Amino acid sequence: MKHLIEEYLYDGKGYDPCLIREQWQAALLNYAPEQGFDRIDKVEKHAQTDEVFVVLKGRSVLIGAEITGDTICFTTKLLEEGIIYNVPKNVWHNIAMDTDARIFICENAGTHLNDCTYHPLTAGQRDELYCMLKKIFNNS
Repeated sequence: MKHLIEEYLYDGKGYDPCLIREQWQAALLNYAPEQGFDRIDKVEKHAQTDEVFVVLKGRSVLIGAEITGDTICFTTKLLEEGIIYNVPKNVWHNIAMDTDARIFICENAGTHLNDCTYHPLTAGQRDELYCMLKKIFNNS
C-alpha cells in the first residue's frame, strides 16, 4: 500500500528544504547562530519567487530592506505564530530568530540553490539593525 500521508521533520540547525516537488518546496528553518539577533550580516533576495514564512514556535523578526546605492533602509516585523507572511520576489530580506524558534518556509523549488542574491551589510548597517532588533525583542 502506498503512503497516503507523508511526514517530514527536521531537528538540526538552520535551513532544510524537507519537501521538494517539481514547482515548489516546503522547508523548515530552525535557529542557527547566523540567524541570531546580533549576528545578521547580510540580506538576500530571490528574483523568481515570493517566499512565505509561518512561525511554528519561538520569537522571530522578519527584516525587509530597501537598498539605494550605499544606503539601506530596514523594515522589521515581529512575527506572530500561525500568521502567513509573504516576502515578494526581488525584496531584500532576512530573519532574526530566538534560539528556540522554528519557521515553516514555502517557495519555488530550488530557490536555495539557484535563486539567491546576497548583499553584505557594513558594520554601521549591522549596528543599526542590531539596535532595531534589540528594541523589538526587549519589548516583546
